[in-house]
Amino acid sequence: MLNIAILYILPTLLVIAGIIEYKVKMNEFVGLRTPETLSDPEVWDKANKKAGQLKCVAGVTLYVLNPVLIFYLDVTKTSTFLLLIYVQLAVMIITTIFSIKYTTKLKGGERMQSNNYSISKAFVSTTGSIAIFTFIVGILMLFVPSNEWKKVNSISGIGFIAIGTVFTYLFFTNASKSDEERTKNFGKHFLWFTIFI
Repeated sequence: MLNIAILYILPTLLVIAGIIEYKVKMNEFVGLRTPETLSDPEVWDKANKKAGQLKCVAGVTLYVLNPVLIFYLDVTKTSTFLLLIYVQLAVMIITTIFSIKYTTKLKGGERMQSNNYSISKAFVSTTGSIAIFTFIVGILMLFVPSNEWKKVNSISGIGFIAIGTVFTYLFFTNASKSDEERTKNFGKHFLWFTIFI
């Protein structure tokens, strides 16, 4: 079952996410959300189309590459799964940089200030709830019955607890700030939250 998930389901989900992102209209919940993309519909459209294209290419590539890695090069399933996460992270970083550069080009060399759109308190609080969930998952990982993954689960659990604690505080603190400050901080905190996870 794990083989099927890594070989076919996860790359397929990446392609589906790419198709959705390619077509998605500006919103708070789905798509590449940075201060730049949320402040200009044109930047949103260009950056999300780029992200969608990259995810589709990455998904199709992994769909072909994963069987080769697992069955012919004897790469472990864990390493293959981590490759999927790294690919997703690389797409996010590349498209975030693209959105900043495109905004600079669009505005004649100056980065646009995020004045047209603000992240709502409700959305930041919802993201804070995800951080709380991360904390809870970390605690649960510490109590997984002993097996060959015990050491990995313990280390990961401690990491998830630390990440959950720090980012729960940051997100809920952000929720009480002014619209401009909340929007500015959220993009930065959400990016680091994703990277650490």
